[in-house]
Amino acid sequence: MRIRILYHDRCFDGAASAALLGRFLQEYYYPQSELLPRGVLHQPGFRWSVDDLDGDENAIVDFRYAADRRLDWWFDHHLTAFLSPEDEAHFRREGSPQKVWDTSRASCTGLIADYLRDRFSYHAEGLEELIEWAEIIDGAKYASPEAAVELQSAAARLRLVVEHAEREELRTEVVRRLRFRSMEEVLAAPELKAVADRCVDERRGEMGFVVRRLERRDTVGYLDVRGLEGARPNRFLPYCVFPDLEYLVTISAGDAWVRISLGTNPWRRAERFVNLAEVAGRYGGGGHAAVAGISLPPRNEALVEQVRDEILRMLTSDRNVAV
Repeated sequence: MRIRILYHDRCFDGAASAALLGRFLQEYYYPQSELLPRGVLHQPGFRWSVDDLDGDENAIVDFRYAADRRLDWWFDHHLTAFLSPEDEAHFRREGSPQKVWDTSRASCTGLIADYLRDRFSYHAEGLEELIEWAEIIDGAKYASPEAAVELQSAAARLRLVVEHAEREELRTEVVRRLRFRSMEEVLAAPELKAVADRCVDERRGEMGFVVRRLERRDTVGYLDVRGLEGARPNRFLPYCVFPDLEYLVTISAGDAWVRISLGTNPWRRAERFVNLAEVAGRYGGGGHAAVAGISLPPRNEALVEQVRDEILRMLTSDRNVAV
């Protein structure tokens, strides 16, 4: 028996969601099964492949819906959960109790935990701290910007591993280990500890870079980290530098993509603010109302500048009007 779980890669909530649902399926339904987690990313032109749902039981968590009869379980909390209106119509027409979409939830992990408790009276003993931290991290429920950028807690270090480990097998190994181990125990594995230690050192080095490069345009922060290899700076650090920012626009790049990340300041939100998921959706991206992202093709500087400038104008010209 093979259980395939596709989850939002390089995302703490995605990894935690996959670990929680994977443990449930193995404990409740298929004790002798093999768990096959695989991370997926929002790339330009993303579409589901016929080869993606290749398990005997298939699930997608914290990622977009697939209108495929082989999909057995689906949980998501993003506003942009569907690739097309037809996909959303398929989801609503099917009405499966094993497929749940709730955009009011701070984390997909919390959504799954409550669903399993209410429907199956299932409780994953030992994963309470993981579920709590998924809520804090994905819901930006930190007490302060400083708390959001600390690097000492097990959750902060594990988040770095999930987001920055270059080898896919290490990221999926985190999912497997999280099913029955605490975050501290997961990080005790030598390879994962080495990644965490390296990432902590890199993040400390990036702090000065962020402070030097961060620009502000009215109450909008702008940060371009292209040229800093592997840079994925903590998205809350700019709010430590300029606490009165309301929005942040960050540009980063990899070999196959340029990413424009959009965020709102959790500690200083206007009464009405721009829905960033809708903004990102105009350019093929998505996410939540308060945080979203767009992936663009590499080596197309004109397109990147056009999208960046349009978004900055939108956020600075009328930042208190929802769109």
